[in-house]
Amino acid sequence: LAYFEDVKNSKELAESVKDSTDSVLVNAEYILDMLQIAAATHRAVVAKNSACMETKSVLTEVLYNLSPSTSITGSLRNFGVSEGLTRLLLVSFREILKADMEKIDGRHRKIEEMFLKADQKQLQKYYKIPDAELKLGSNKSSSSSLVRAIVTRIAAKEPRRGVESALKSLSGQKRKQVVGNKKNKNGEVSNAVGSGAVAKKMKS
Repeated sequence: LAYFEDVKNSKELAESVKDSTDSVLVNAEYILDMLQIAAATHRAVVAKNSACMETKSVLTEVLYNLSPSTSITGSLRNFGVSEGLTRLLLVSFREILKADMEKIDGRHRKIEEMFLKADQKQLQKYYKIPDAELKLGSNKSSSSSLVRAIVTRIAAKEPRRGVESALKSLSGQKRKQVVGNKKNKNGEVSNAVGSGAVAKKMKS
């Protein structure tokens, strides 16, 4: 991870990042704690390994997971790099090299400085977190309560695709077996495959 301020070439970075295969630039305005990044990247890796990503790559999946919205276009627009952004977080799935840093025309700063500049009121509004939720666990600071609420929403974000879409990713025969497994009146599972198939009763 690497945090930058006063970035002057965000427009060029927005174009070049499209060719990246192992790192993504995140809009630092929406990052209050590293747990957000950890939760989003973990979910992205799990989705990739399970062949059920919502987006085309694990990098854009990270951006999508960070967003409370189920709109892929909106999520990438709000959390990715775009023209005019001056605060960026470089998230890489490998060691960040000097060459990577030199591509960003800005000041490399400590990660902690990014957290201090986060607009908590704006984040609360963006993630639609009510004041009452932040008061749960009164022994915790408002900042940690907000982080907890945001991370919970990242972890519990509903997939865009329903069960039927997930089934389509299975092989044809396997899908038919999943759909076809039904119970008869006696509670026995029949191995009905395809529409119109009927369960055969066992003769006594």
